[in-house]
Amino acid sequence: MSEQPRTLEFRNNGVIDSLTLTMAPALFYENLRRELANAQRQGFPISVVSLTLMDDSGLSGAGRGGDLDSLLVFHSEVSLIEEVLIRLAFELQQAIRSDEFFSRICESGFWWLVHGDFEVAAMAVDRIVNTLTPEVALRFHIHPWGHGQSLEDFVAEIDKAQFST
Repeated sequence: MSEQPRTLEFRNNGVIDSLTLTMAPALFYENLRRELANAQRQGFPISVVSLTLMDDSGLSGAGRGGDLDSLLVFHSEVSLIEEVLIRLAFELQQAIRSDEFFSRICESGFWWLVHGDFEVAAMAVDRIVNTLTPEVALRFHIHPWGHGQSLEDFVAEIDKAQFST
């Protein structure tokens, strides 16, 4: 059987991501809207951390390069990159606090809500990094919400930072 590239699974039913069983993006945005409204009323800070699996994530193994697309070779029911995403989602779920939530927002990335300002979010990132499997290279961006900033503007800011680098 020859190796045939395939696309990375990225589907959801509006509630959960079919691969990682994390919150679907639409549900994340709905929960984020609620949290921003609460933060606005009560005056507490909120940040969103974007985590993106890097192309040179150290997943090369078996003589392949570090390009994510090269990891989408069909070896079983799940590709190597999908296995990493599943493991990462599981590890994140175990490490986040009960008042935090996250979602697989794009093929190779997650957004994670943290109650706190930039410094609190940076400490949360450090806490998470210390629990993750070491060979996975992630890029983190911390996005503190500006009180009064609309959900749409906040999401656009996060999106631009995550996908422009």
